[in-house]
Amino acid sequence: MRPFLGVPMRRPRAGSRTRGSTCALLLAIGVVAGCGDARPVRLTSHTGDTLVVNHHRPTRIALQTVDARGRMQPAGDVQWQQLGGDTLTLARDGTVHCTRAADGVVEVTRGTVRSQLLVRCRPVTASRSGGTRALRVGDAPVEFVLRPLGPDREPVQLLAGTAAVRDTSVVVLRDAALHVRGRGRTHVDVQVGNCAWQEPVEVLEAVRSPEALEPYQLFEERVSLVPGEMRVWTLRANLYWFELEADSATQATLQFGTTGFNCAVGRAAERALSCITRDSGRVVVRHLGLSTASADATMRMRVSMLTHPDSSPTQWRLATAALQRARRTGTMCPVVF
Repeated sequence: MRPFLGVPMRRPRAGSRTRGSTCALLLAIGVVAGCGDARPVRLTSHTGDTLVVNHHRPTRIALQTVDARGRMQPAGDVQWQQLGGDTLTLARDGTVHCTRAADGVVEVTRGTVRSQLLVRCRPVTASRSGGTRALRVGDAPVEFVLRPLGPDREPVQLLAGTAAVRDTSVVVLRDAALHVRGRGRTHVDVQVGNCAWQEPVEVLEAVRSPEALEPYQLFEERVSLVPGEMRVWTLRANLYWFELEADSATQATLQFGTTGFNCAVGRAAERALSCITRDSGRVVVRHLGLSTASADATMRMRVSMLTHPDSSPTQWRLATAALQRARRTGTMCPVVF
């Protein structure tokens, strides 16, 4: 007969034994699960023998069996019981209801196999807002910090969840840090236990001239004015955000305004304007001469109120569907400011 994957197949002689031939064939075709001791010797989770549970609703813990070769498979029906530690709301089938921070030692049994695990209840019910993470093109990686809260509104330190960046052309998440790739705005979708929320991220690119500002670019200039001196910048048609930063004494002696713009006072800073023009306009900073000393300040300008980079029709539909699912299942986490 023709050889099969390099293993010649011969018809066994009458009465002969073929013990071992099945394993040889299975090894040849890459199926090795049946050629060793597949009996489970240990029960564990995919994260080891310590289980961090961030769910605040009843959830059934999934375990896996490990055989003598270290191979893992779903454990199926397992019996649970608590041995010690803080009192847990734990059912025999492994359903745990974490309503507060607690640590309990449990025993899990499947047939003759018994293992002890540490269950660490750390329910997450909300997230504290950290605002938009403002990064710059060229920045070194920045640690991605979450601020989850428990039922008592205290920070939760132990987490077992997932985080995914929507637009990886802006940033990527690697080794628990945000790595800048390009200017823009995106969100990191976070899922911890029953809680889901979004962490906004914005990356700005510094430019040397404000005359041709593009989305997510920032013009920043340090100015020093003597009494009576004036600084003027001319910009093309767009919607802008202007901000003048100085100490309180300097603020009083500086006049800050625009010509050719329709503006509203911004609330995010002490001296800020949100302005629009259909043609072109000028931004003016002048030393009023209320003091004989020179006035030092920082002027920032950027285009504002832009189309979100995640708002393409496909991404918008996906984001909307995800939000609707989260609302139906109640997984959206309240954000605390």
